[in-house]
Amino acid sequence: MCRSLLGVVIFWAAACWGDASPAGAHMEAGIAMVAQGAADYRGSNHYRPYALPLPYFLYRGPVLKADRDGVRGDFWSNHRAEFNISMDGSLNGNSDDNRLRRGMPELESAVEFGPSLNIRLTGETLNEGWSLRLPIRAVITVSGDGLDHIGNVFSPRLYWRKPEVIGNWRGSFSVGTMVADRSYHAYFYDVAEPT
Repeated sequence: MCRSLLGVVIFWAAACWGDASPAGAHMEAGIAMVAQGAADYRGSNHYRPYALPLPYFLYRGPVLKADRDGVRGDFWSNHRAEFNISMDGSLNGNSDDNRLRRGMPELESAVEFGPSLNIRLTGETLNEGWSLRLPIRAVITVSGDGLDHIGNVFSPRLYWRKPEVIGNWRGSFSVGTMVADRSYHAYFYDVAEPT
């Protein structure tokens, strides 16, 4: 859900820490400056710019990984495919200022969590060439009132990646869709009947 990047994402390492443990795990932490233009909610034609400092944490262990490919637990893999647990998230704010949502409740930020089957179509690894990713995730809103399951999504995506396009620059392309259940769509788009 933090996919609606319209602006430029700028990573600026203001502070960085790294450690490699003897077991082969690698950790890094730092601060990045992130700027993006994002829709108020999926399907909205109203966009707002956001800029904020964002702490980041990278961890590459034998099972758990948190890096530029997301947070996931790699539970099974072979030379062609892997099965992992993946996460995604979105910050929904200021949708009460959107005139099209007048009279509707404020949208909360949400996290998505669930299994993903990732299949390598070409290339030596999932990080190069073509791959197909098939995540199915539960969507949970996070607010001062607690957590609330609002629905489930299936987001198949076709990726192409090239590790070194020019020097150390990576190239990538992705296209996909999202299919969600009725309760997910109701959270964003239902309007209560006047009484």
